[in-house]
Amino acid sequence: MANDEVKVLNDQEAETVSGGGANGPSWVDGGATYYRVVRGDTLSEIAVRFGTSVWNIQSLNRDVIKNVDLIREGWVIRVK
Repeated sequence: MANDEVKVLNDQEAETVSGGGANGPSWVDGGATYYRVVRGDTLSEIAVRFGTSVWNIQSLNRDVIKNVDLIREGWVIRVK
């Protein structure tokens, strides 16, 4: 189960999920690209999908992404 990882669902509980692969919806608005985090995503998979780095995504979303190891389903983040 090398692809399994723990995802924090809220401040009180965690769940182990498999897969991911950054398969959520994305769109461009005003020259910026946005992505909606889906269950099983990791920031590194999202970075690969959009040809950028985890650190660049974090810098674009400092108000939301405080810890690169923690993203939440439903977040809308800027990726470019």
